[in-house]
Amino acid sequence: MEPKTQSSRQYPPKPRDVYLFATCLVDQFMPEAGLDTVRLLEREGIRVHYLEQQTCCGQPAHSSGFPDEARKVALQQLNLFTQPWPVVVPSGSCGGTARSVADSTIWGVWSRSMAAWACTAWPRGS
Repeated sequence: MEPKTQSSRQYPPKPRDVYLFATCLVDQFMPEAGLDTVRLLEREGIRVHYLEQQTCCGQPAHSSGFPDEARKVALQQLNLFTQPWPVVVPSGSCGGTARSVADSTIWGVWSRSMAAWACTAWPRGS
């Protein structure tokens, strides 16, 4: 069995636009991670849209035993992302929480898009 190489991988097409869901973790504790995310995406020619109304993925409520409240917070975020663009989440715990807190009837395509794009690396220059 031949090992997979960079050239044999199948990548989705590089998007022209993405949303940055920075979450409260980046906003309050690690703003440099958000800035670095924007720099990397823009270096690859991707337009980054950051919506100032965004707040939190719902993790604090979920971790404290309030799943219904966490879903409400998550739904508020979902409603901000109105275009069918990928959503990039620079925090693994926030991305994971957003996917696990909200069921598919709330997140639908958004969670699939986030899963596909947040963890995908595009070959440089593609």
